[in-house]
Amino acid sequence: GDLGSFGPGMMVEPFENALRAMQKGEIKGPVESGFGFHVIQLNDVSAEQIKDFAEVRDELKQDALRDQAEKAFYDGAEEFANLAYENPDNLDVLVEVLGLQKQSTDFFPRGGGEGLSANPKVAQASFAESVLKQGMNSEVIELGEKHLAVVRLKEYQAPQLRPFEEVKADIETKLREKK
Repeated sequence: GDLGSFGPGMMVEPFENALRAMQKGEIKGPVESGFGFHVIQLNDVSAEQIKDFAEVRDELKQDALRDQAEKAFYDGAEEFANLAYENPDNLDVLVEVLGLQKQSTDFFPRGGGEGLSANPKVAQASFAESVLKQGMNSEVIELGEKHLAVVRLKEYQAPQLRPFEEVKADIETKLREKK
Protein backbone atom coordinates (compact mmCIF):
# COMPACT_ATOMS: atom_id res chain seq x y z
CA GLY A 1 0.00 0.00 0.00
CA ASP A 2 0.93 3.62 -0.40
CA LEU A 3 2.03 5.06 2.92
CA GLY A 4 2.01 8.65 1.71
CA SER A 5 4.43 11.19 3.11
CA PHE A 6 5.91 10.87 6.56
CA GLY A 7 8.79 12.34 8.49
CA PRO A 8 11.70 10.89 10.45
CA GLY A 9 10.81 8.81 13.47
CA MET A 10 7.38 7.79 12.19
CA MET A 11 8.31 4.27 11.02
CA VAL A 12 10.12 1.40 12.72
CA GLU A 13 13.92 1.52 12.63
CA PRO A 14 14.61 -1.20 10.00
CA PHE A 15 12.11 0.44 7.65
CA GLU A 16 13.63 3.91 8.08
CA ASN A 17 17.19 2.62 7.76
CA ALA A 18 16.31 1.05 4.41
CA LEU A 19 14.65 4.29 3.24
CA ARG A 20 17.71 6.39 4.14
CA ALA A 21 19.90 4.19 1.94
CA MET A 22 17.56 4.45 -1.08
CA GLN A 23 17.39 6.84 -4.03
CA LYS A 24 14.17 8.22 -5.53
CA GLY A 25 12.43 5.54 -7.63
CA GLU A 26 14.47 2.67 -6.15
CA ILE A 27 12.84 -0.56 -4.93
CA LYS A 28 14.31 -2.46 -1.99
CA GLY A 29 13.30 -5.60 -0.18
CA PRO A 30 12.65 -7.68 1.55
CA VAL A 31 13.13 -5.53 4.65
CA GLU A 32 12.26 -7.28 7.91
CA SER A 33 10.64 -5.42 10.83
CA GLY A 34 8.53 -6.38 13.79
CA PHE A 35 5.51 -6.09 11.49
CA GLY A 36 6.78 -8.61 8.95
CA PHE A 37 8.59 -8.32 5.62
CA HIS A 38 8.34 -5.26 3.36
CA VAL A 39 9.18 -4.40 -0.22
CA ILE A 40 9.71 -0.65 -0.34
CA GLN A 41 9.62 1.73 -3.29
CA LEU A 42 10.72 5.30 -2.62
CA ASN A 43 8.51 7.47 -4.82
CA ASP A 44 9.63 10.91 -3.77
CA VAL A 45 11.80 12.78 -1.32
CA SER A 46 10.88 16.22 -0.11
CA ALA A 47 12.73 18.53 2.20
CA GLU A 48 11.23 18.94 5.63
CA GLN A 49 9.41 22.23 5.79
CA ILE A 50 9.98 24.20 8.95
CA LYS A 51 7.31 26.67 9.94
CA ASP A 52 8.05 30.07 11.42
CA PHE A 53 7.58 30.34 15.15
CA ALA A 54 4.86 32.94 14.61
CA GLU A 55 2.85 30.39 12.59
CA VAL A 56 2.92 27.76 15.31
CA ARG A 57 2.99 29.95 18.40
CA ASP A 58 -0.72 29.54 19.28
CA GLU A 59 -0.58 25.80 18.60
CA LEU A 60 2.49 25.41 20.82
CA LYS A 61 0.86 27.47 23.55
CA GLN A 62 -2.26 25.28 23.43
CA ASP A 63 -0.12 22.13 23.53
CA ALA A 64 1.80 23.44 26.55
CA LEU A 65 -1.41 24.39 28.37
CA ARG A 66 -2.96 20.99 27.59
CA ASP A 67 0.19 19.23 28.86
CA GLN A 68 0.13 21.28 32.08
CA ALA A 69 -3.58 20.54 32.59
CA GLU A 70 -3.05 16.81 32.02
CA LYS A 71 -0.14 16.73 34.45
CA ALA A 72 -2.20 18.60 37.04
CA PHE A 73 -5.11 16.18 36.54
CA TYR A 74 -2.95 13.06 36.86
CA ASP A 75 -1.15 14.46 39.91
CA GLY A 76 -4.53 15.29 41.44
CA ALA A 77 -5.91 11.87 40.51
CA GLU A 78 -2.98 10.19 42.23
CA GLU A 79 -3.51 12.26 45.37
CA PHE A 80 -7.26 11.55 45.16
CA ALA A 81 -6.64 7.79 44.99
CA ASN A 82 -4.07 7.89 47.80
CA LEU A 83 -6.32 9.89 50.14
CA ALA A 84 -9.30 7.61 49.44
CA TYR A 85 -7.14 4.55 50.18
CA GLU A 86 -5.42 6.00 53.25
CA ASN A 87 -8.75 7.13 54.75
CA PRO A 88 -11.01 4.19 53.91
CA ASP A 89 -13.66 5.04 56.49
CA ASN A 90 -14.67 8.54 55.35
CA LEU A 91 -14.72 11.00 52.47
CA ASP A 92 -14.19 14.11 54.58
CA VAL A 93 -10.43 14.19 53.99
CA LEU A 94 -10.99 14.15 50.21
CA VAL A 95 -13.44 17.01 50.52
CA GLU A 96 -11.19 19.10 52.77
CA VAL A 97 -7.80 18.51 51.17
CA LEU A 98 -8.87 18.60 47.51
CA GLY A 99 -11.79 21.01 47.84
CA LEU A 100 -14.28 18.55 46.39
CA GLN A 101 -18.02 18.23 46.88
CA LYS A 102 -19.88 15.25 48.24
CA GLN A 103 -22.98 14.07 46.43
CA SER A 104 -25.64 11.76 47.77
CA THR A 105 -28.09 9.59 45.90
CA ASP A 106 -31.44 8.13 46.78
CA PHE A 107 -31.61 4.42 47.46
CA PHE A 108 -31.02 2.42 44.30
CA PRO A 109 -30.94 -1.27 43.37
CA ARG A 110 -27.91 -3.20 42.13
CA GLY A 111 -28.87 -2.36 38.56
CA GLY A 112 -28.44 1.37 39.22
CA GLY A 113 -30.67 4.31 39.83
CA GLU A 114 -30.85 7.87 38.59
CA GLY A 115 -28.20 10.53 38.16
CA LEU A 116 -24.75 9.42 39.27
CA SER A 117 -26.03 6.02 40.40
CA ALA A 118 -27.26 5.33 36.84
CA ASN A 119 -23.62 4.83 35.85
CA PRO A 120 -23.01 1.03 35.86
CA LYS A 121 -19.52 1.49 37.33
CA VAL A 122 -20.95 3.44 40.27
CA ALA A 123 -23.69 0.88 40.85
CA GLN A 124 -21.21 -2.00 40.72
CA ALA A 125 -18.76 -0.28 43.08
CA SER A 126 -21.59 0.60 45.48
CA PHE A 127 -22.47 -3.06 45.94
CA ALA A 128 -18.88 -4.32 46.27
CA GLU A 129 -18.32 -6.30 49.46
CA SER A 130 -15.74 -3.82 50.78
CA VAL A 131 -18.24 -0.96 50.44
CA LEU A 132 -21.46 -2.74 51.36
CA LYS A 133 -20.31 -5.06 54.14
CA GLN A 134 -17.03 -3.59 55.39
CA GLY A 135 -18.06 0.08 55.23
CA MET A 136 -15.00 1.19 53.27
CA ASN A 137 -14.61 3.68 50.43
CA SER A 138 -14.73 2.16 46.97
CA GLU A 139 -11.78 1.93 44.64
CA VAL A 140 -11.42 5.01 42.42
CA ILE A 141 -14.00 4.80 39.64
CA GLU A 142 -13.19 6.25 36.23
CA LEU A 143 -16.52 7.70 35.09
CA GLY A 144 -15.17 9.06 31.84
CA GLU A 145 -12.23 10.91 30.46
CA LYS A 146 -10.82 12.93 33.34
CA HIS A 147 -13.79 12.22 35.65
CA LEU A 148 -13.21 10.18 38.80
CA ALA A 149 -15.33 9.22 41.78
CA VAL A 150 -15.20 7.27 45.01
CA VAL A 151 -18.39 5.94 46.58
CA ARG A 152 -19.16 5.28 50.18
CA LEU A 153 -22.21 3.70 51.76
CA LYS A 154 -24.27 6.22 53.67
CA GLU A 155 -27.18 3.92 54.46
CA TYR A 156 -28.25 0.48 53.30
CA GLN A 157 -31.80 -0.66 52.97
CA ALA A 158 -32.29 -4.39 52.49
CA PRO A 159 -34.53 -5.46 49.60
CA GLN A 160 -38.16 -5.73 50.67
CA LEU A 161 -41.20 -7.36 49.21
CA ARG A 162 -43.61 -4.80 47.86
CA PRO A 163 -47.18 -5.06 49.15
CA PHE A 164 -49.48 -7.13 46.95
CA GLU A 165 -51.77 -4.17 46.26
CA GLU A 166 -48.79 -2.26 44.83
CA VAL A 167 -47.82 -5.03 42.39
CA LYS A 168 -51.30 -6.43 41.61
CA ALA A 169 -51.76 -4.40 38.40
CA ASP A 170 -48.31 -5.43 37.08
CA ILE A 171 -49.06 -9.10 37.75
CA GLU A 172 -52.42 -8.91 36.02
CA THR A 173 -50.83 -7.25 32.97
CA LYS A 174 -48.11 -9.89 32.74
CA LEU A 175 -50.64 -12.73 33.06
CA ARG A 176 -52.83 -11.21 30.29
CA GLU A 177 -49.78 -10.83 28.03
CA LYS A 178 -48.79 -14.42 28.69
CA LYS A 179 -52.28 -15.73 27.77
